[in-house]
Amino acid sequence: MRRLVLFFALLLIAGGASAQTLTRPKLKLGIKGGLDYHSNDFRSEEYRFDIKSNTGWFVGLEADLKWNRWGIHPELLFSHNALDVESPTGYENKIKLNKVDLPILIEYELWGLINLQAGPYFALYTKAKGASERFRQNMQDITRGEWELKRPGFGYAVGAEARLWKLHFTLRYYGTFGNGEGNGVYTYTDRDGNKVQVDDEIDGSVKMSNLQFGIGWYF
Repeated sequence: MRRLVLFFALLLIAGGASAQTLTRPKLKLGIKGGLDYHSNDFRSEEYRFDIKSNTGWFVGLEADLKWNRWGIHPELLFSHNALDVESPTGYENKIKLNKVDLPILIEYELWGLINLQAGPYFALYTKAKGASERFRQNMQDITRGEWELKRPGFGYAVGAEARLWKLHFTLRYYGTFGNGEGNGVYTYTDRDGNKVQVDDEIDGSVKMSNLQFGIGWYF
């Protein structure tokens, strides 16, 4: 999948650079929003935790600079999601994920309706934290879990956009080069009020990806 995306992006860039005739570029500005499906695959050598995928939302600004069929399409997007972390013993944590992404895409227009898009994106904010509390079996001590995820600051995006006058619909996949980092700590408070760590700190790698469906409007 990653090689196919890179090949597609290079093909778009090469085709745009070899175009014989460049007209005066046309600039459009717009807004967009929609659904953001966030997928995670957490791996640790000692522990198995399930970070469940979930659907959140995103909003943002976009620009479209076009020469004939070729163009450059940058966006500035903010998205929010909430992910559940489930441990083997049944403890559940909620991680709130807020991120700001800057995709800079090369696009090619087909049939005057569909625009194929591919290129890199940069993650301007890549931190996610969460915590939860749950009574232990003796119903006296409380176990607290704290989690933090860090995503790589650079990745790739590929997708398509359908345009109907000023209205447009976008379907896009975001992937990362390399894995992010996951870190979890579980503690409980004993009867004397002391905070005790249940196990060693949980470290692992997280493979993150996003699938977005958006609706936008060009001014």
